Amino acid sequence: MEMGMKLNRWCIAFLGITIFSTAFLPVHAQWKIGGKIGANWSRVTEQKPAFTELKNIIGPRIGAVAAYDINSHWGFQGELLYNQMGFKTPIHMYSYDTQDLKNRSHYLSMPLIAKFYPQGKNGFCLQLGPQISYLIDNSTKLKDTPEVTDWSQNRLDFSIAAGLGFEMANGIFFDARYALGLTKCLKNFDSQNRSIQISIGYLFTID
Repeated sequence: MEMGMKLNRWCIAFLGITIFSTAFLPVHAQWKIGGKIGANWSRVTEQKPAFTELKNIIGPRIGAVAAYDINSHWGFQGELLYNQMGFKTPIHMYSYDTQDLKNRSHYLSMPLIAKFYPQGKNGFCLQLGPQISYLIDNSTKLKDTPEVTDWSQNRLDFSIAAGLGFEMANGIFFDARYALGLTKCLKNFDSQNRSIQISIGYLFTID
């Protein structure tokens, strides 16, 4: 808990410094729009585990991107994504049979990312910002069987996303982030979402 509070303070401090510093930098603003596609490697964590083992699952992420370059070192990026997360855990059906119970949560996510380019535009950038997600649907199934149950989940999920990006002069970009859930995602368990996010995309410059 203490480590989580310290991390939250550092994230808030970084965002505050970013917003404050941009007010004193020369502005050469430029808008870009485009899209991205990628994958999540996600699961949930629990303070008091109710399962024997929680494992990661892979789900897609795809959507639209709008970027605003303030100058050669600072920028912001907003995204609207379909984001699939969840987890799996082994269930012992019989003494000779174990199956994976898979939960897939379908979110509409909006990351709001501050970007810092240490060496200027069209290169590596550091990324940090909040991600707000709204649960569209969820399902929990055993392999090769109909749906088992519709788990009770909170509609809104808040997280902090941090990572690295690489942007090319031709508009192609790559990013890799880690999203740390801050709110409880399953209503009946003390659980938060965790995901590693890998994406590739393309941005058009608006003159």
